Amino acid sequence: MRLRTTLAGPVVLLLAACGEDGAGVIPSATGAATTTAAITPTSAVTPAVASQAAQPATTADEPPPETGSIAQLKQRAMGVLSALRRGDSKAAADFCLRKHRDGLEKFIAETIEKKDRARAKAFRAWDGKLGEIRVEGEKARVAFGSSDDQVNYLSFKDKDGEWSLDDIPVVSKAQWDKWGKPAKE
Repeated sequence: MRLRTTLAGPVVLLLAACGEDGAGVIPSATGAATTTAAITPTSAVTPAVASQAAQPATTADEPPPETGSIAQLKQRAMGVLSALRRGDSKAAADFCLRKHRDGLEKFIAETIEKKDRARAKAFRAWDGKLGEIRVEGEKARVAFGSSDDQVNYLSFKDKDGEWSLDDIPVVSKAQWDKWGKPAKE
């Protein structure tokens, strides 16, 4: 199967076509035929691609968030949480740019499988909104679920100027309030 996207004003069209060898020709809006580009199942999904899928479409005039910015942190947190809500440990772990990425994926997969655990329930119950963001030096925390006495959050660390998912801990509300400072845009 071959896929092609076409930008037509504010609407993006995704067209698919199949041929004998998987190649396809799709007529364009102008009537001219366009050969489609291959999409393979082995295409790498980077944190940037995964987070874009979790974000609303942006216009061509909007630049991507600045590397290492709070906007980038928010974008990555949304990508991680979207993957966690879907139960996709690989996609969530893809936001980890550090050496412990494989171990983090295993931890996330085990957490998701234990559906009775509070953390796994928090993943599934995520409402699509980020909670408070706190920063201390090259570390950041993004809350995504809390109760009266606990806060579930994503822990990020700076890795060569990029926000890298580090862990998905739970702390007491008192500990949360004492760590770092609320982020400013």
